[in-house]
Amino acid sequence: MSKLTMAAAALSLLFLAPVSAQQSTTPPPEALDGVDVVVLLQQGKEVFGKSAFHAVHGGFDYLFSSAENKAAFERVAGEIRHPARRDVRSHGPER
Repeated sequence: MSKLTMAAAALSLLFLAPVSAQQSTTPPPEALDGVDVVVLLQQGKEVFGKSAFHAVHGGFDYLFSSAENKAAFERVAGEIRHPARRDVRSHGPER
């Protein structure tokens, strides 16, 4: 399976993975072997992330090559977790 296919699959897990309320004692596994999913999906390049820029979501630890990429990922993850914030019927963002 190519890294791009794995990235698309990992991104789709954002829609399916429940947010766990329990804290685990073992660290979550690294998603995509440490490849920055944002760069992979936007540019098709395999750029490895840094542990300084990471986010845990859906039971995986995602690494990013920059703070901007981490923020972009967290924006998408937040929209998926809280779909009412982008629902037209909700009259815009929550206040």
